[in-house]
Amino acid sequence: MLNFFMAHRKIIILIYAVIGGLVFLGVLFFVLWASYTDYHDEAKFCEDYERHKRQGPVLPGLVLGVLAGLPCGALWPFMPVLVTGLWLFDITVKKFPTLMGHLSDDEE
Repeated sequence: MLNFFMAHRKIIILIYAVIGGLVFLGVLFFVLWASYTDYHDEAKFCEDYERHKRQGPVLPGLVLGVLAGLPCGALWPFMPVLVTGLWLFDITVKKFPTLMGHLSDDEE
């Protein structure tokens, strides 16, 4: 097994880097899209709509997208494990609220 990885290490590194770059770009574009749509929904209710429309959300969305995209791009094989863990944690919080210290929002 080690011989396989050593013999094909350049191809494996290339595949890892290409998929990591695609994940990075996907996260970056998602954050930019989310900030853009949230910004324009907010701008509809602004009194000075034209001034608000000119001040775009590009820079904050870009910074947040890069900060979120770099770890996701570097650690892309572990993202399904993280999402599954968060999903199971959410189920546990809803099913056993006292076990997790009442983290759920359904309390009065």
